Order: sequence, then C-alpha cells, then structure tokens
Amino acid sequence: MPPKATSRSSISQELFSVLSFLSPRRRVQLVLVFLLSLVGAFAEMATLGAIIPFLAILTGGSEQCSALSVVCGLSPTQISFGFAAIIATATLLRLLLAWVSTRFAYAAGADLGYEVYNRALHQPYRFHVERNSSEIIAAIGRVNLLITSVLSPIMQGMVALIICIGIIAALITVDVTTALIAAVSIGLFYVVVTKTTRKLLEANSRIEAEAETQRVKILQEGLGGIRDILLDGTQGMYTKRFRTATFRQRTALATNLFIRSTPRYLIEGAGMLVMVVLAWWIQSTQGLEVALPTLGALALGAQRMLPQLQVAYLAWSSLSASKAIVSDVVAFLNLPMPTEIDPNAAERAISASPSQPVVVLDKVGFAYKSDGAAILRDIELVVPQGSRIGFIGKTGSGKSTLIDVIMGLLHPTSGEIRVGGQVLSDSNRRAWQSRIAHVPQSIYLTDASIAENIAFGSERHQIDMARVSAAAQRAQIDSYVQQLPEGYDTHVGERGVRLSGGQRQRIGLARAFYKNADVLVLDEATSALDDATETLVMNAIAAIDGDITVLIIAHRLTTLKNCDVIVRLEKGQIVRQGTYAEVIGN
Repeated sequence: MPPKATSRSSISQELFSVLSFLSPRRRVQLVLVFLLSLVGAFAEMATLGAIIPFLAILTGGSEQCSALSVVCGLSPTQISFGFAAIIATATLLRLLLAWVSTRFAYAAGADLGYEVYNRALHQPYRFHVERNSSEIIAAIGRVNLLITSVLSPIMQGMVALIICIGIIAALITVDVTTALIAAVSIGLFYVVVTKTTRKLLEANSRIEAEAETQRVKILQEGLGGIRDILLDGTQGMYTKRFRTATFRQRTALATNLFIRSTPRYLIEGAGMLVMVVLAWWIQSTQGLEVALPTLGALALGAQRMLPQLQVAYLAWSSLSASKAIVSDVVAFLNLPMPTEIDPNAAERAISASPSQPVVVLDKVGFAYKSDGAAILRDIELVVPQGSRIGFIGKTGSGKSTLIDVIMGLLHPTSGEIRVGGQVLSDSNRRAWQSRIAHVPQSIYLTDASIAENIAFGSERHQIDMARVSAAAQRAQIDSYVQQLPEGYDTHVGERGVRLSGGQRQRIGLARAFYKNADVLVLDEATSALDDATETLVMNAIAAIDGDITVLIIAHRLTTLKNCDVIVRLEKGQIVRQGTYAEVIGN
C-alpha cells in the first residue's frame, strides 16, 4: 500500500495540500489564470448586456429604445456589428482561458510528477524493501490521472463558476425575480445530485486506485518472469488476473463517468421546460413586444450558463471520483526529504588512517519491525582501513543484512556505527555511501549500452571511456566486449537479458571498479563465474590499492582465501572471527 497520511483529511484539504507543493512560479500562474477568469466572466456579462438593446432595436420596442437612446441612435447594422464584436471578443477570451488553464494544469502535473519521483528515490532503502515497486510506479502514473481527472477539470470548473456568477449577475439586471428563481432551482438540483452521488463516486475511486496498482503488479510479474511463464505455459493465469483487475477498474470508471454525465441531460430537459414556463409568464404579464428582449437575454443566459454549470459539476464529481488518487499522490508528496548534507561531511566520513578503523560496529542490532524478530543481535566488529573481510554463514544468518547496515542502507535499531571516528547519522550517511562500490549477487542492468551500464549513474557525455575499459579489463569482460560488432556501445537488453549470468556479474564488477571507491563490497558477486574467471577476478581484487577496504560475502569458501579476517554468522550473531585458517581451517 502507498504511504499512509498521518490523519484523515477531506478531499478539499488534500487538494490544497497538492497545490502547496507547487513552485512559486506555478502559484503566480494560478493567480493569473484566476484573474483571466474574471475577465472572461465580465465578457460574458457584456454579451448578455448587449443582447437586450440589440433585440430591442431589431423589434422596434419603443420602451427599450427610450431607455437606451444612446444605442438607439445607431443604425441596426452598426448595432449588429457591435454585438458581433462583443461575442467574438468573449469567444476569443474563452479560448485563451481554456488554453492557459489547460497548459497550467499540465505544467503543474509535470512538476508534481517530478516531486513524487524525487521523493520516492530519496526514501531510505527500508522504505523500498517494505513495499512493492508497483505501488511507486502506480503512484507516479496517478499523477497523470491527477491532471486529467482532477487539476484540469478543477481549473475548468473554477473558470465555469466565475462565468456562471457573471451570467447570473447580468440576468439579475434584466429580471431579478426570474433570474433568482432559475438560479435557485438549478442550484438546488445540483446540490441534491452531489449529496446523493458523493459516496458512490468515492467508493469507485478507491476501487479504481486499488485495481490500477494490481494491474501494474501483474504486468511487472508477467513481463519480469516471462522465461518461466513461457516454460510453464502459465500465460492464461496472468492474462486472467489482468483481465479481472482491468474489468474491475473499468467498471468503476464507467459508473463514475455515467454519474458525472447524467445531470447534463436532466438539467437540459428541465431547463427547456423552465424556459417555456417563464416565456408564458413574462408574455402574460408584460406582453410579447416588451418580453421578447428579456426572453432573448434569458435564453442566451441559459444557453451560456447550463454548459458552464455542467463543467463545474464535472469538476466536483471528478474530484470526488478521484479521491483515492489524490490521497495516494498526497501521501507520496508528504514523504520526508533527507536533510541537507554537510559539504565537508564527505571528508570527515572517512578520515581514517592505517591506525584508525574505517568502520566500527558497537553492539549493533536490527529488526524490520519494533516487535518483530531481530535479524542482527549485538554485532561487534572492527573493519580496519585497507583490510579484506570475508563473511560466511548459512542462508538467513544475516550476512546481507549486516552488509546493508554497514553501507548505511538500513539503520540499526540498537547500538551504533562509527565511520572514520564519526557516528553514522543522517548528516554524513550520504557522504559515507558515496565512498562505497557495491556488487550484489543479482546485478541490475538497464536497457542501455555496456559502457552506460559500467558507468551507471553517469550521463552519456560524461562517461570516461578510458576508465570504462580499465574497469572492464579488471573484471575480465573486456576481451568479450572487444569481440562484439558495436563494442562498448552494444545494448544489453532489459535487465541484461542478452547476456549470460556470468557476463552480467562481470559488468557489475566493472561498474564497481569504475567508481574507484574507497570501500568495495562484494555480495556473492562471483557466484555465477566459472572457477578460472573467478580466480582472475579475485586476483585483480587482491592487487588493488592497499588503502581500499574490501568486504566479501561468499558461499564458495575458496573465494575468501586472501581475506585478512573471516567472520562467521549464525542466527544474526557473530559466533567466530579470525584468520581463514582459524575459522575455516583446511
């Protein structure tokens, strides 16, 4: 599930929370859109105000003519052109307003999408371990829905409401009683509709959000495990699950779309009946000659206002139908960002000398949950600078977790870690991690070139090809790359699917060598290599600068022969540490 909000908030509060993450520039733009909306509303009032003298002149209404002598002094042609100019101006303003508000909504969406992704990437490793990546992918996708289903409709709805207010104000100047009766009647209708549909819209919103996360998860599992799916012939299971989730999502979307569209047809029919009644009443009380300009103004006002009311209602219903989407996006936007890093922390993080340990673990313990079983208990370990430390133990003994704690990816739940004499904390953790090169058992490769994967995290134009080649030679992959038609520009496919397991691991090793890090961490990093290649790689590691500290996890004990210290773990505790001969023997 996405990160939870600290308290239950209304949809309006969450929407304002979203807007609070907009940059100052976007907030200024929002104000400008609002001001342009006011101009549009005045244009609509001017259109309605002009219809009365226009119809009065055309019908020859003497009463209206006497009241509008200035206008009546113009010829019918001049009046017609003037009226057309007002309508054209109002139309252009509405087009401009639609363009500006839409551009603003999508620009704001780009900012919010960046913010969600930025905050997700800056969360601690534990945040990612404890949730499925599909939740983050779905949340970033929901930012797009936030634009199309929330921000854009809200912008249009805000404009529509302002225009409606302007239209009603203009109609009141024409006929107070009739305008108020029509406005109150239509307003009550929409109030009743919103009260009766709100809960259903919100319920369907939750269904849609849950189904979307499920769809992304099924897609990831199906495409990520395509080899096993093809071998097992389980395509039907995954497509069935995908169809079920998709149907559930689309049903909720269709229901909400119907609810949002229905009032339009009801209000249009009711509006026509109201206009007929008002026309009869005005004609009966005032006469046709007097009533025609008024009826024309009311008809034009209704023609302008009803669509705007529907737009405003669509904005509200879109917001209610997207409550779960807004909540999920807000939850990610509220994720904390790390504190600013001390620019001098990098130097202080590893200020060790040969006589000072790089890392000291003092009674370190770790558990994923406060009331859960401890993964590590009372770990005491000293890692001297330039040493080679090997970790052994059965599967589940805590080796990889201990390495993650040392690298600062997981925070100890008890005890402390000192790096170069400094207690490892939020202020220097990033600096410490910048000195580490990590090679996991499962190497992540992007669908890019071999060079880009070795220089992972560098822009293409910043890649040092000399360093790439040198790193590849140490990782025993250079000779293979040189035989390829495109050499280091060869694309490896998604997750390195075009390479063997050993080739992927050697690219992972080359990536670590490319970093020229002070600490090299190998977590089963040579398990996919044959004995001869592993020997060459380990000899290259043994030959690296003596000031570089190397931490190695391996099940193949011969991999650890060159280590200065071997640490054996059992059930999250260090049970023995010493030389290779002392811990492993012959």
